[in-house]
Amino acid sequence: MTSKAEIDKKIVELEKLAATVLEIKRRSRPRRPIVIEFAGSPKAGKSTCIGSLDIFLRRNNFRTKILTERASVCPIPNKFDPIFNVWTACAALNQLSETLATSAKKLDVIILDRGFFDALCWFEWQREEKLLRNDDFERFTNFFTSNRFRMSIDLVLIFEASPATSSEREYKNLLTRKEGSIMRNEVLSSYLSSIKETKTKYSSYFRNITEHNTDNQDQNEVSYNITKTTLNLLKIWRMRKLDTFRKQK
Repeated sequence: MTSKAEIDKKIVELEKLAATVLEIKRRSRPRRPIVIEFAGSPKAGKSTCIGSLDIFLRRNNFRTKILTERASVCPIPNKFDPIFNVWTACAALNQLSETLATSAKKLDVIILDRGFFDALCWFEWQREEKLLRNDDFERFTNFFTSNRFRMSIDLVLIFEASPATSSEREYKNLLTRKEGSIMRNEVLSSYLSSIKETKTKYSSYFRNITEHNTDNQDQNEVSYNITKTTLNLLKIWRMRKLDTFRKQK
């Protein structure tokens, strides 16, 4: 468990870095916000970290928007049906495309809760489980890895947790031990393998991909690492824009 003194020290560090990025931002002319996709295994701490990152950025004067995953409102009941994955990935594409087209100059950071990389992970898993034909796998993955789509993602954050950790977190505050369709040991194990395979296969397709195993980390440590990674990316992004602006003068 991280002590209060350690947490306070990390907060000061992050706030100083945020102030530096804001000063660079003031002198640069960004073309669009950075887009960060959160992906990974269930109950790895992704949703909590998204909330923590968003609050930190907003309270330090960054303009953010969270594009929430649409799986909970997908009209297709069978989560193992590849069309379920197509629907949710297209919903992410719709949200991201609309936001970039209408609000790009009003935002600094777009947080995408499950997007194109996450869809590729599930397509990989469905192919391995014989739920998706190879020809359809090629067509679906080619669509979501098209340059126009994947190059809009500046950073993919992969969250991972072991099946045992995921199950413990799932049932910690539930009054049931009945398993859901996804929250089964065999599904979680095979899905983790698919994430690894997807990263190996498509790592060169995306600008930046980082992995974060949360098995032995408390939430504050995870949130600190993600927030620092995001601020450093913003700093690099803004510095590049500032250099371009100076050369144009």
